[in-house]
Amino acid sequence: MCDGDPQDRDPEQLAKALKVLVPPLKVLDGALAGRPHLLGEDFTVADLNVASVIIRAVDMDLSATPRVGEWLKRCLERPAARATRVSRAQADAETSIEVLRAIARHNRL
Repeated sequence: MCDGDPQDRDPEQLAKALKVLVPPLKVLDGALAGRPHLLGEDFTVADLNVASVIIRAVDMDLSATPRVGEWLKRCLERPAARATRVSRAQADAETSIEVLRAIARHNRL
């Protein structure tokens, strides 16, 4: 979990992190050319794994990699993904901001 409120985040750190993501997102965008999922027509464990790693990218400006944005939205709209986000939001709501910040610091998020 990130440091709670997005307003608490360091804009300089965010800009650095986003810059690092540009090359891999372009590779991913290319891999999605001509197909709805990473390995073709069907959602597979490959989509699940990659989408779970870049889940927060859904809030990023992905206009430079439009296929990634569309693919990620499709992945996150699957019923299991929606249920997981609801469960995570409930767990986060029950956890104090101090604990969430400690976790973020520990994980260097």
